[in-house]
Amino acid sequence: MSTRRWLRGGLILLAVSYGVAGLVQLFSPQTIYRHGPWVARLPPYNEHLITDIGALTLALVLTLSVAAVTMQPLMVRTALTSSLMFGIPHFVFHAMHLTMFPVSISVTQTAVLSLGIVAPVALLVLCARQTAAR
Repeated sequence: MSTRRWLRGGLILLAVSYGVAGLVQLFSPQTIYRHGPWVARLPPYNEHLITDIGALTLALVLTLSVAAVTMQPLMVRTALTSSLMFGIPHFVFHAMHLTMFPVSISVTQTAVLSLGIVAPVALLVLCARQTAAR
């Protein structure tokens, strides 16, 4: 599989995963509190906050999607860096607030959220290699 296909596939995978979360946050914010064990343990429900986060998440999905369609190196790097700008602080916050959870949730949550950092970094490396090869 070519570097370009790996990049496109990774961008699409990120867009889809963020897209699912963003759509639920925007159109069914109560679902996040009912079915997200980590959220229910945090401050009280705030519909405005959750729907705003959903809308911002969908803005990130748009950026990732445009990058996947155009495959322009600057757009790809911008989309992946934007993903990291969300993923890193999100990971750090959750990693610093694990004491309230059972070990199984802590481990699962940490592993899943680490993918939001590992995937964009790996794709940025692929993008840099592809650009250097040109």
